[in-house]
Amino acid sequence: MNDPLVRIQTDLENIKQGLELLGIKQCSRCGKFYRSADHGALFESIEVVCYACLGDWWKEKIPHVSTSERYTVEQSAKRWLCAYHKAIVVRHLKKLPQNPTLKIVTACETCGGTAAVDGRWCSNCEGRGTVWVVVVPEP
Repeated sequence: MNDPLVRIQTDLENIKQGLELLGIKQCSRCGKFYRSADHGALFESIEVVCYACLGDWWKEKIPHVSTSERYTVEQSAKRWLCAYHKAIVVRHLKKLPQNPTLKIVTACETCGGTAAVDGRWCSNCEGRGTVWVVVVPEP
């Protein structure tokens, strides 16, 4: 291992592994480190991504996953955002707040994204098959 670049890369990887053992994880998108104990800092799913990067990561990653995996990630993200970031689930377009901090579209849990329940139009999502998960700025 005479090549300095290889040695630096190896050392950096060892440092990252050491930090993870100490309960510190890295956002896969921006590269910043966060404490694992801060459950609201990192969303852990297909990849580990911080709250600040979630919106852009969502737009990039979700179109490339399978339908079943997407549903699982969406529901997990919805629960995480509601639990740690005071997100609200908006089912009706008229109730969608202006200028949210974060807004993602997820499959409706009632109809599973099909827009129908027992052959009838899903009233939970107004037949769209989707709902919005929205984080509004704190006053």
